[in-house]
Amino acid sequence: MSKATTSPKNAEAADIRAMLARTRPDAVTVLDVRQDWEYQEFHLPGAVHLPLADLEDRMGEVPRDKPLVIYCHSGRRSAAAASLLAAEGHPDVTNMLGGIMAWRGGTAVGGPDTGMQHYRGDETPGEILALAFAMERELGAFYEGLAAGSQDEELRKTFRQLAGFEDKHKLVVYHLYKSLHPESASIEDLASKAVAKVMEGGRAAGEVLAEAKGFEQAHDALDMAMGVEAQALDLYMRYAAVAGSVEAVDTLHQLANEERGHLRALAALMDKLGDKRE
Repeated sequence: MSKATTSPKNAEAADIRAMLARTRPDAVTVLDVRQDWEYQEFHLPGAVHLPLADLEDRMGEVPRDKPLVIYCHSGRRSAAAASLLAAEGHPDVTNMLGGIMAWRGGTAVGGPDTGMQHYRGDETPGEILALAFAMERELGAFYEGLAAGSQDEELRKTFRQLAGFEDKHKLVVYHLYKSLHPESASIEDLASKAVAKVMEGGRAAGEVLAEAKGFEQAHDALDMAMGVEAQALDLYMRYAAVAGSVEAVDTLHQLANEERGHLRALAALMDKLGDKRE
C-alpha cells in the first residue's frame, strides 16, 4: 500500500510567530533540524531537537497528531526536512522561511538538559506548582536586586515593573494550586512548599547577567526579561515531555501557556518603548 503524501507548506517567520503566540504550546510541534551546537546557542521555546542528518532514522519520533512547524538556520535544511516528512505521510507540515535568521527575539539557550536537574519527572501537579512558585519568587527577587543597584531612574523603574509582574505571576500559580487544593486557605501554604532556589527557566542569576552584558537602558532590561520568559516556556515544555502523569503534563502545559502570555506582554512593552522613541 502506498503512503498518502501531502505537500509541505511554507510560512514567513512573522506568520509563524503570530501563530505560535495564539496557540497553546502543546497544540503544535516545533522541530529544530539544526546541529547540536546551533540548538544550544539558541532555539525557539519548546522546540524538539532532531538534526536533519538523523531525521530518516528517527522519523517515527515526530508526532503526527498535531501540526508540525520546522525550522533551521536559513530555511534550506528545514525545507528538505519538510519534504521528507510530507513524503512519509505527515498530514500537516510547515517550513519556516528564512529560518532562525528571520526570527527576532524570544529564543531560549542551552541543550535539552538545561535546567532539568530541578525536575525528577514524577512530581505531582502540586509539586510542579510549588517549583513554579519558587521560580517566580526568585526571579522577582533578582529584579528587585537589579533595581536597588541601578543608578539610572528609568532602569530602576523598569526593573521594579518586572518585579511587579513576577508578583502577579505568583498569584496565577497560586490560583492554579488553589484549584487543586481548595483546602489550602492562603498563599503562604504554597510558599512554604516552594523551597527551590532557582530562577525561571532553571538558570542561575550569574548566567543570565553574563549574557545580558550590562544594562544601559530599559530596552536592555526588557530584552533580558523576554529571554528569561522564553527560557521558562522552553523548560516547562521539556518537563512536560518527561512528566510521569497526564495531570502533570496538563499542569506543565498550563504553565507554558502562561509563559507565552508573559512573553506577549513584554513584547507589547518593548513596542511601547519603541513608539516613545519615534
